[in-house]
Amino acid sequence: MKFQSAKARITQISRKGIVRDTLWMMVSQGLGLGMQLTSFVFIARALGVQDYGLFIGITAFAAILVPFVGVGSGEILVKQVARDRSLFDRYWGETLFTVLASGALLVGISFFTINAIIPSRTSPLLIFLILLSDLFFLKLWEVSVRAFMCVDLVGLAAKVKLFLNFNKLIAAAVLLFCFKDPSIGTWTVLYLSATAIAAIGSLLLIAKLIAPPQLIIPKLDSEIIQGVYFSIGLSADSINAGIDKTMLASLSTAEATGLYAAAYRCIDAGYLGLQAISGAAYAKFFQQGAKGIKGSLGFAKRLFPVVSAYGAIVCVGFFLCAPVIPRLLGAEYANSVEAVRWLAPVPLLMCLQYLAADTLTGSGFQGIRSIVQVSSALLNVALNFWLIPLYAWKGSAWATLASETMRLVSLCLVVAYLYYQQVKPAQDA
Repeated sequence: MKFQSAKARITQISRKGIVRDTLWMMVSQGLGLGMQLTSFVFIARALGVQDYGLFIGITAFAAILVPFVGVGSGEILVKQVARDRSLFDRYWGETLFTVLASGALLVGISFFTINAIIPSRTSPLLIFLILLSDLFFLKLWEVSVRAFMCVDLVGLAAKVKLFLNFNKLIAAAVLLFCFKDPSIGTWTVLYLSATAIAAIGSLLLIAKLIAPPQLIIPKLDSEIIQGVYFSIGLSADSINAGIDKTMLASLSTAEATGLYAAAYRCIDAGYLGLQAISGAAYAKFFQQGAKGIKGSLGFAKRLFPVVSAYGAIVCVGFFLCAPVIPRLLGAEYANSVEAVRWLAPVPLLMCLQYLAADTLTGSGFQGIRSIVQVSSALLNVALNFWLIPLYAWKGSAWATLASETMRLVSLCLVVAYLYYQQVKPAQDA
């Protein structure tokens, strides 16, 4: 009887939307993480520490601009369609138009900008192909994932995520095992091909299973302003996560960049659980946020025990398991062990930030969230300019820890203030 009762309870829990969607995302992220780590090992071994550092320096710069491709239209798509599914074809069409137009523009602008930042020995064609992959095809794939999520096809969104990871794994394997002298140029072509195939396949799947887009030119209205807020906030996140690598490539050495980038790539693997929960809960923050910040904060409180415990476990795990890195990547990455231990608290800080940040976004305060994110990013850049020439990658680590801590404290204070402003009038009445 007890077994049957427990089985029935598990079945009941698994049918709940947030649990089911989180499980889908966990499976996807788990398999994807395995593919990403394997790809990372293949690429790092094939390119060596200097070329790997150069590649990461370029992609980190592109990551800062990716949020501006589409001007936040993917987030607007989720916000509107999560509340009214009948709007999908309209907002999907606007999203695609905005991504295509802004992507082409930003590829051109960023190409000339990054040529002035990255060392002159880098091939302009190589830079262009990486930017085309990340600012155009990767963004099309990204908004496709959003499209599946906003119509509650989280399982399919998870499979689309796996598709990109699988493509990149195949590309990395080809680089390492099919070329006697693998180069960064060869990897760039393979990288672009893997991303383009994932993006085009996702678009075709959406047209077949959900709806074809209405190709509508977006109007310059309040939604565009909201989209700009989303873009600014996401770009600020990318700056915090990636500007240190680009600045290392410019202000320090490719070797220091490669060591630090390898360590940070390991830290990125720790976001598996957070990405699964946030992916499953993203649309629900908007649904609860329709009641104001009280609604979205209540939802965040339900997630807090799991999210905070996960962040703490990952922090300790990275500190203890860091010595494994040279065994996987080779002896030239030995100094990445120390870098991982320096960066180990970052996943915990990110987990706590996520709850406060999506509380603001879900309740319509994306503009305030963006201000906090930009302030944190500016602090990160300023600290990197100061600390990298003095301490190389250790300066980047200090800058990251300081800016992420500042952002967490600021987000929590803003949420507390806005919650008090909403609740106080009701109490007085």
